[in-house]
Amino acid sequence: MTQVDLLFRHASFRPGQQSLVTDLWHAVKEGKHVLFNAPTGAGKTDSAISTALTYALQNDLDVFFLTPKTSQHKVAIEVAAGIAKKFDLAFTAVDFVGKKNMCLNQRVKESGDFYHTCERRCKARKCVFKNNSRDKSFAVTRIMTHDELLSECEASNVCAYDEAARAATSARLIIADYYQLFAPPISTAFLRKTGKDVSKSIIIVDEAHNLPKRMRDYLGGSADEESLRKAMHESKAIEPALSNELRGIRDRFVQFQAVKLGSSDEWWSEDGKQNGERMAENKENVVEKNEFSELLGGAPQALSLVERLQKCGEEYVAKEEKQRSACLRLASFINRWLESGSEYSRVISANGLELKCLDSTSITGTADGARSCIAMSGTLLPLEMYRDLIGLEPTRTVLKEYDSYFPVENRLNVLVDSVTTKYEHRTEEGFAKIAAILQQIHDTVEGKELALFFPSYSVMNSILSSMHVPRIVVQREGMNATETSDMLKKFKTERGTLCAVMGGSLSEGIDYSEKEIKCACIVGIPLQEMSLEVRSLVDYYDKKYGKGWEYGYTCPAMNKALQAAGRGIRSEKDKCIVIFLDGRYAWRNYSQCLPQDWNFTASDKPWKVVKAFLDDYNYY
Repeated sequence: MTQVDLLFRHASFRPGQQSLVTDLWHAVKEGKHVLFNAPTGAGKTDSAISTALTYALQNDLDVFFLTPKTSQHKVAIEVAAGIAKKFDLAFTAVDFVGKKNMCLNQRVKESGDFYHTCERRCKARKCVFKNNSRDKSFAVTRIMTHDELLSECEASNVCAYDEAARAATSARLIIADYYQLFAPPISTAFLRKTGKDVSKSIIIVDEAHNLPKRMRDYLGGSADEESLRKAMHESKAIEPALSNELRGIRDRFVQFQAVKLGSSDEWWSEDGKQNGERMAENKENVVEKNEFSELLGGAPQALSLVERLQKCGEEYVAKEEKQRSACLRLASFINRWLESGSEYSRVISANGLELKCLDSTSITGTADGARSCIAMSGTLLPLEMYRDLIGLEPTRTVLKEYDSYFPVENRLNVLVDSVTTKYEHRTEEGFAKIAAILQQIHDTVEGKELALFFPSYSVMNSILSSMHVPRIVVQREGMNATETSDMLKKFKTERGTLCAVMGGSLSEGIDYSEKEIKCACIVGIPLQEMSLEVRSLVDYYDKKYGKGWEYGYTCPAMNKALQAAGRGIRSEKDKCIVIFLDGRYAWRNYSQCLPQDWNFTASDKPWKVVKAFLDDYNYY
């Protein structure tokens, strides 16, 4: 495929991009899927959309561009608008951010049970925006972001979601969140409303390493004594018999929880309230599916309870004009519990009863029914694992890894194998050794533009307690979005030292594009605590794929580390030194998750390497 054949908005390709486009074109033409790993700056979004859109317009197909975050929609819109302008094309591209986020009624938008509230108001014709969408003539006339669409719809007093869906019926490119295509019942309603057919589509999954975990979390659920108490209180005025039944279930649940966790009879008081001091926070136990069903009176009785809870919750929302319903949430959890199979783990702890999905291929596998699926990321290794966890047919899926075309001298990876955060080394002596190395690095860069990423909050706090870092911003557990944003602004302004955990909001999905990080230290490997859920994942993946430890334990941790390691290199002009403080990064079971073009420089005095690297580029 030549540049002339392609709907490409730029005048020329980036280094290596033409090879990527050619590979994608052949796969789409042959009706195959592609999973590819390529570094930041490789032009993944332009390559995927240009290739898919070119083929789609030639063959009467649609293109879905799916992302985990709405912030990534803007680039896709810019690609589409650039193509339309350059080639004078009149195709439509629509930007969806989910029905709730497109709602123009702020009170309804903030509802805890948004979809029930929205549906009830629309049926009663109480939503002025919905009513106007039925009666007014409004058309999406250009390619625009969802923010622009919201502004235009607000000015016309029409429903933004309805107008976007109406435009999508004739659109060639739909930009949306994962949920729009993979999460039932959202996906069912979305496809019905837009009139789209997955089999006649090309699906592009951006940041695809997020997809399996994101959808597993969506398919999970939880219930506890408090949720039962709230449902009991909510139903009291509507159906007293149901309220009394829930009281009995709550009492049995509290006793059941105490027995499963090995607590004493005094674990619960006469009024049914829990005594948290008698329960160890980290205590947990497996619950068999039938155990909770029998606590509800058996499966048939549980199904009946679901129906009564749903009816009561809907009546409560309508009668009391409330925005949330404990009955509806409890009904959803019980129903999912009854329908779940061996692809779920069931765990009880001091936090309550949790239903954890181990395998989301039942919904992400929707992508296998497309004409072609292009799944891409800068941390999609090993590719075979993500192919399996998404649910794509192996014989129909092409796996590609592309080298970085950034100047090799702009990045240096240093391995310090004399330290580790393995559990047996998490001692005062072990932490002090890591702290001493980090202190030397900090002092070498004069505490400027330095990022320290840790495997957990506890490890971070233990190490930082032995360090002297004047200009420091530290991520705290439980920080809300505003606090995180304020902390990030402070770091970007002061350019001091950032301390954060791997897998958190500050180590993934945020571009430090103004060269805020010249040195990043990756402390240890962010392996999850060996909880019952993690053990269940390992066992499940071992039975299904024969790769339990890789798929359920080591590879997810390495993905978090790679995300953090990539924060300093966001363009071909960036220069950064990345220091890995843990000898395990050289082990085969961990290094298989690293890009094939990566090399480590070993050093037990990394601050000297840091100084030499930065001196070469006159950073000081």
